[in-house]
Amino acid sequence: MRQLTWCILFGTVACSSILNPVGQERVIGAIAGFNQNDPRIEVPGTVARGQQFQVEVTTYGSGCTSKGETEVRIQGLSAVITPYDFEKSGGRKVVCPDILNAFRHVATVRFEQPGTARVVVQGRQQPSGEVIAAERTVVVQ
Repeated sequence: MRQLTWCILFGTVACSSILNPVGQERVIGAIAGFNQNDPRIEVPGTVARGQQFQVEVTTYGSGCTSKGETEVRIQGLSAVITPYDFEKSGGRKVVCPDILNAFRHVATVRFEQPGTARVVVQGRQQPSGEVIAAERTVVVQ
């Protein structure tokens, strides 16, 4: 704890391994390529103008993947949601359990005007790693 306090107070470069774990890389979450019904995105069909609602996105990874944060950008009647996860890095030196983990990302969205809104989720397609976009619509009343 003392070392973390020291890092916060003085912001030294030597402390980066405490604040950003060594050997982990932040990546856009993998949302497709694992199940027949991918991507799994839960969006309400209708929402009230000015009221917050939640969008749930499932990302996947191996035993070397852990859940990261979820980024939301809103402009007018469009929301772009990008879930992030962390993967251990290190090339062939890293051994990961051969399991499939699923991580539930929750994004809070609010639209201020009525109409048909677009919710776009950016994620990776596996096994290619290509970034894809999955779109859903929401009626804002």
